[in-house]
Amino acid sequence: MANTDLFDIKATRFLQSAHSILTPKNYSLLSQILLDWHSSSTFNQLLSLWRPFKKSTIRDSFSFLHVLCFNVRGLNLHWGEVCLLTSKHKFDIMVLGEVGHLDFATIGASFPNHRYYYQPGENAHGGVLVLIRSGVPVTRFTCPLANVYVLDCHLEEPVRIISMYAPECKTWKWSDLSSFITIRCVVLGDFNVDLEKDKAERVNITVQANEEMTSSDHKPLFCTLACEGKEANQGSRTAWDVFSLALSYTFDFWGKQWNFGQYDETYEQFISFLSLLSARCTSHFPLNRARSAVPSDILVLLSKSRSLAFKAKRKGEIKLREEARILRNWARYELKKFQQEQLARYLKDR
Repeated sequence: MANTDLFDIKATRFLQSAHSILTPKNYSLLSQILLDWHSSSTFNQLLSLWRPFKKSTIRDSFSFLHVLCFNVRGLNLHWGEVCLLTSKHKFDIMVLGEVGHLDFATIGASFPNHRYYYQPGENAHGGVLVLIRSGVPVTRFTCPLANVYVLDCHLEEPVRIISMYAPECKTWKWSDLSSFITIRCVVLGDFNVDLEKDKAERVNITVQANEEMTSSDHKPLFCTLACEGKEANQGSRTAWDVFSLALSYTFDFWGKQWNFGQYDETYEQFISFLSLLSARCTSHFPLNRARSAVPSDILVLLSKSRSLAFKAKRKGEIKLREEARILRNWARYELKKFQQEQLARYLKDR
């Protein structure tokens, strides 16, 4: 299969050229992959060595989804209230209506374990923001109506969630929603319905409203959806730079295999090699420990900011407090700038 020497001249030179473009962790991974390649006497032995790295996705079951429904009347003005609610109550789904202008970088940083979806309104004060916990499998169902966002939750039995903000001055009609209604459907949000005009029967229902004081003139509503579903409890990261380098290193070997003319057998071997090489370059981690990737220079700045703040608090010096405040604001500025750049790059690639 390959040279029986653990590291021949070719491998050593290849690792030296890759040292400057890989992180220490990825460099160590590439070294181990090349060691596996040279130490395996047969191709099947290499596959057996890598097969344990191919892990299936582990999923946890859940029976309920906890939902927050809140007309915030301007998210920038009532951002603190939303953060306070979410810190006290763990919500799987959050439907925020009449959000107005949004800072998506702040939303992403504040809710790293949620995906967010936004539908603009008919004016600068409208709009609906939906945040879904990352483990809940959902897809967007296209809806052209302003202030209306439709999502399908892929649970044991599919559930459609229609989130809306529908003031009396809306330009669309209630009949326009007919094509989006399914048998298992939940409508959430702030909407005004004339029961007599729409010929609907009056039904008394009880909802759980948060009685704590808020500056919005609407009370937050807490809902619980009874449903059966499963969610992944582990995330993964594939070192594609290592994958590419390992594939480049084995290029000559596969070129010789194709020249032998046994195309069907070589094809099967190559597909197995790609699959297991990808698994070998993949690391797994618990999702509850996942965090957004932040550059090392910003991490150092945040660490210095916290350290100086503790030192100022311990000594009680006014000068140190001022230095800590300046450093803290600088760290926040750099972090927000980085998140905005990441968001702009993400939107450009969509």
